[in-house]
Amino acid sequence: MDSTFPPGLLPQGRDPGSPRDPAGARRRRPLFWLALAFCAGIAGDDLLAPARPALGGLFVTAALAALACLALLREQAWRGHARLAAALLAGLAGGAFTHAMHARFPLAHDVSRRTPPTPSLAWIEGVVTEVRRTEAGGVERERWTVELSALGASPDELSPASGRVQLAARSDASTAGVAEGRVLRVLARLESPASATLPEAFDQGAYLARLGIRRVGEPARGGTRVLGEAPWWRADLRLRRWSAALAE
Repeated sequence: MDSTFPPGLLPQGRDPGSPRDPAGARRRRPLFWLALAFCAGIAGDDLLAPARPALGGLFVTAALAALACLALLREQAWRGHARLAAALLAGLAGGAFTHAMHARFPLAHDVSRRTPPTPSLAWIEGVVTEVRRTEAGGVERERWTVELSALGASPDELSPASGRVQLAARSDASTAGVAEGRVLRVLARLESPASATLPEAFDQGAYLARLGIRRVGEPARGGTRVLGEAPWWRADLRLRRWSAALAE
């Protein structure tokens, strides 16, 4: 039995070519192309690393294109294509800007702007996003990735901060409560990650910068305190903790 509707008897608003036409929605897939443009912006910024003026020019171009398609184009057939092109350009600019701010242009309160590249002591407070445990020569060690919320010279002088740090600690009784999703206050020695010195060597500093980690170090002995849990909406951190527990 033919399940198609005769001409003129289609459900209201689902005629061929209409915005609610299922075939047209499957054919255009606007959200897919927007996501692809956003990812292309991330990849382009990572590959080309444009300066701030170039990023600003890309944003201005996207804004002007959006205004032009709304103000100048009157024909309905061209307006749809122009809107999609402007949206794709905006997605491209948004992806490039997001990656640039995350990997190359830290904010004023980022840990890399608040601490020197040479070793220095600082009190940090933040949530643990990843814990890796290794064993070498019978000694267990842990590597924590901490997403900062505050930083200061003493526990009583903490001020808002952002960015990520990676701390290497020896597993003992003082680190037993450290896990994904826990909020820590740590006295740590921080420094800039070491960069590659050989032409073809692996650049650890550049790799960590791609992950948003611009400071590494180790916690002072007895200077780690678990303050509580991350907010309820950080369910991803609890899932990581449960996954690690199951793996162990």
